[in-house]
Parts: sequence; structure tokens; C-alpha cells
Amino acid sequence: MLKQIDKEELKKQIMNFPKETVLQLEAYKMLLEDLKGLYDIKTDELQISDLNTQIQQAENEIQRLTQRLTKEQNIKGLTEAITKFSSEPLMQEEVLKLYTQRSDILWELVVDYLNSGMKEEYKKVVTEFEENNKAKTELEQQIIRQEIKTAEDELNKLLENFDPEKSDALFNVEKIKDLYKNISGLYKKISDEARAFDYEQSLKTWENSYNDYLKKIEIEKMITLSDESFKNIKNYVCLLYTSPSPRDSTRSRMPSSA
Repeated sequence: MLKQIDKEELKKQIMNFPKETVLQLEAYKMLLEDLKGLYDIKTDELQISDLNTQIQQAENEIQRLTQRLTKEQNIKGLTEAITKFSSEPLMQEEVLKLYTQRSDILWELVVDYLNSGMKEEYKKVVTEFEENNKAKTELEQQIIRQEIKTAEDELNKLLENFDPEKSDALFNVEKIKDLYKNISGLYKKISDEARAFDYEQSLKTWENSYNDYLKKIEIEKMITLSDESFKNIKNYVCLLYTSPSPRDSTRSRMPSSA
């Protein structure tokens, strides 16, 4: 009889017990286990099975809440790190990685809050997620624009000092082509299709100009070779006409008949 009273008292406690925090869920789980211990394994198999299901559900909820708390703490830490390093130019790449990590965790919380019916938390974290992605995109574009400036400075320097007659001309030609293509690709990354197109056209213009130069040099070489060949032929002909023939040499050596 006393055991039955204990059962009913525990059932009442379990029914009204709050289950909002990890600590509350841990205590709730302990109550379920205590109630389970009051049943007879041989005669109360269904009740024990039902309690085992409730205990498992409590464990799952504890795990889910623990993961949520961990994510919320991680978001806090990432936010502090971004605030600390965002003003340092040399840390931009690292800050970008922090934004990416923060975005991934925020999205997991969006799904968690939505599935849990936590409307206010859901709205708040969606706003955070959108703001995070906006800040990440702005930083990405800032980094790309810096890469563009560096590449443009290098390209302008190469073009200014380019000498097709130097020994490193072929190496610099390939480097110039690569820089034109790289800059065009970087402008596409920030959706500046007009500037990307300008660099594509500039590359074609520069390539055509360089190819025209090569053709001109080739033609000049051919003309030079032709002139030299003609000169050699002319000299040979002159030599042929001015040199004594072998017959003349023989005749000059013959004694006079007189």
C-alpha cells in the first residue's frame, strides 16, 4: 500500500515538473527512474517500457538543449572575436573564416528554434543570420577589391616596363595575360561585369598589338635575309665575271710558238 502511495505521489511530481532547462530535465529524468524502480519487472512490464521511453526522450532533450547552449556560447565567442579583430587589416582573412563559422552555427539555431516552436528566438536568430551574411559579403568584397588593386598595380608596372626585345619578354607576356584574366575574374566575383568585360577586351587588344609586333619583326627578318641573300648572289656573280677561268690560266702558262 505504501509503495502505491509513493507511485501516485511521484506521478504527480513528474506531471507538474518543469522541463525547460538542462538541470530541470536531469531532475525530471531522475524522478522517472525513481518511479521505474517502484514497479515490478515481472508484473509491470508495460509501465516500465513506457517509463523507459520517457527516460530516453528526456535524455534526447537534455542532449539537444546542451547542444543549443553550446552553440549559443560559440556564437557569443565568435561575435567577440569578430569585434576584436575586424579593425586589423592583417586579420581580414581570419575574420572572414569567423563569419563563416558564425553563419553555420546561426543557421543550426534557426532550424532548432523553428522546430521547437520558439517564435521569438527564431525571429531574433534569423535577423542575426541575415546581418552576419551581409557583413561577411561586405568583407569578402573589400578583400577582393584589395586584391584587384594589387593586381592592377602589378599589371600597370609590367606594361610600363615591358620590352619585347629583352630575354624575359616571353615570361612577362604570360604574366601579363594571367594578370588580365585574374583581374577580370575578380571583378566578376563582386558582380562588376562591366569592368570584367573591359579587362577581357583590353587583353585581346594587347595580344593583338603584341602579335602585330611579332609579325613585323618576322617580316623585317625576312627582308634582311632577302637583302643579304641578294647581296651574296650579286657578289658571287661579280666574282664569277672578274676571276680568270681555268682555261685562261692554262693558256697563260703555255710557251709561245715563236
